[in-house]
Amino acid sequence: MRLIATILWCIAALCWLPWALLAVRLIIDVALGTPLSASPYLWPALVGVWPVHGWLAWGVVSVWPLAALAGVGLSALGWRLYWLDLDGVLTRPPRVVVLSILFPVIAPFVMYGDARRRYSAKEAELEAEAEDARQRLKK
Repeated sequence: MRLIATILWCIAALCWLPWALLAVRLIIDVALGTPLSASPYLWPALVGVWPVHGWLAWGVVSVWPLAALAGVGLSALGWRLYWLDLDGVLTRPPRVVVLSILFPVIAPFVMYGDARRRYSAKEAELEAEAEDARQRLKK
């Protein structure tokens, strides 16, 4: 399950990253004095779907906000699968979980830190068992 969660988180980060770059470029445009309505990055960064003919016919204006939304959903699904593997035990602080859902680029790094923590715990456990075995041999 952890492998599936990691794959989902990596795909989520790849979906989210282009939209984040567009949003940063929009912020830079506005910070440099371009009016918000005149920025060419407004529609690609903030508007995914828009009514084409009235309120009944909607069309896709930009795929990037929709991809970012899909990235957030995949990140949340990855956390759900991760918790299913751990029987619902919350091993990460809630603020880290919320941040990695809102910013999916963080999630693979959270998984890497968790893998390092589990590896260190397993190594410590094996070392303790080896030391216990040495003590029994000396007796």
